Amino acid sequence: MDAATWLTAGLSVIAMLGSFAGWLLGSRQAKKDAQARENEAKQRDTKFQEFLDLTRAAAQRAEASAKAAEEQAQALQRAAVGTEAIAAAVTPPRLLLSWGSRRSFSLRNTSPEPATIEAFANPEAFFKLPFSVPVTLSPGESLRGSAFDAHGRPFPPQLALRVDGTDAPVFVPADGRPGSET
Repeated sequence: MDAATWLTAGLSVIAMLGSFAGWLLGSRQAKKDAQARENEAKQRDTKFQEFLDLTRAAAQRAEASAKAAEEQAQALQRAAVGTEAIAAAVTPPRLLLSWGSRRSFSLRNTSPEPATIEAFANPEAFFKLPFSVPVTLSPGESLRGSAFDAHGRPFPPQLALRVDGTDAPVFVPADGRPGSET
């Protein structure tokens, strides 16, 4: 073998070793790059999962807050209904009848506004009308009325009055009359 052959063979071996070294270094770098991309992907997946967990937790808190708000609204509504019932029970009727004797009574306006009694809704229930109408009672003002029983017609158990500002008759209980069993 001559020197050129030996030179070519030597250069071929050097080229082969260089290629192997390049392949080995490239393979290691490719593994490093692949590992780095895998780590980045895992980090992104972890961050995305954390984001999803935070989003789910926020949604659950929002649902719980909405449910609590709805329960509070229902409780406030029940309290308002209860307050209205208490107010209705404590508030005196607009017109109040109190007996002075078996034959006389007072009809008082307990509201903060004037009340105009325009007529009796059932004038046929009386032997004689207890007082003249129309009449306006200022807040806190009373008028005297008379109660007559005659010809088998007792004084009615309630006054049915047509009051200005109302469409339906206003019923004023006349119970507790002295000398009567009712």
